Amino acid sequence: MVQLVECERIIGFIVIGRDYKIQMSECLYIVVPCYNEEESLELFYKEFRKSVINIDNFEYELVFVNDGSKDKTLEVILKLAKKDKKVKYI
Repeated sequence: MVQLVECERIIGFIVIGRDYKIQMSECLYIVVPCYNEEESLELFYKEFRKSVINIDNFEYELVFVNDGSKDKTLEVILKLAKKDKKVKYI
């Protein structure tokens, strides 16, 4: 099962485990490709956090993939990663 999460121009793919179910012991990796998304990354992150905040026992990592952005996308990603240990980047 793949679900798209969209916020302005950013689209992240949510892929749920091999059995396509969230189980307590599994971690969901949300991969978000980014290219020149400096202005919309923080809004995406806020909206994402609002959508998962009420889900109990929801283990996830939000992985941003910076695709050679020319703006300050990487700086925004690093700032998010510094304040939230569940945010990773490539």
